[in-house]
Amino acid sequence: KSAGDMFHSVPVTRAGLIVSKFAGAYVASLIPLAVGYIGLYIGALMPNVNASFSAITVSLIYTAFMMIFCGAFALIFIIIAGTVFDSIISLLVVNIGLPVISALIYDLCRGCLFGFPGYSMGDYLVYSSPFLYSIGRLLSFEDDLYIANTPADHIITWVEVLVVLALTALFFFLCFFLYNRRKSEKVS
Repeated sequence: KSAGDMFHSVPVTRAGLIVSKFAGAYVASLIPLAVGYIGLYIGALMPNVNASFSAITVSLIYTAFMMIFCGAFALIFIIIAGTVFDSIISLLVVNIGLPVISALIYDLCRGCLFGFPGYSMGDYLVYSSPFLYSIGRLLSFEDDLYIANTPADHIITWVEVLVVLALTALFFFLCFFLYNRRKSEKVS
């Protein structure tokens, strides 16, 4: 409680406080990402490696955007829960529990409902969590990374970029709204 009082006594808006903390964490996480992709670019320059630099660049940009997307989604749980332990538990429930429940319901429907389409379960599970979606899409890039001259629009479409940006904006709006409504800081 005293740490919260100290943060909220500083003449900074709540939105500014959230953005500054999020930006600091994001920039700190970009450092290992940049090191990893620099190594990938260096590896692509090696002889006998037929890698697509445009696919690697699109993958880098996609990963950076998805880090913001997943971070904004995780921030909702951090604001709602208040404590680190509660945030971790709620994130695990949403990102592991919901896909498992979805898989169970899908298998139940496929086994018990006559005429239920037998599509791949992975196609449905990818959309059950932002984290699973970003990992699933990133793994789909793997085939395109080692094909020279792969066009960028083959890897990711502008519609997908716009949907992810819109959802990220929605997650941030929800974070600001929830943070301004928190009663724990208003009680003092």
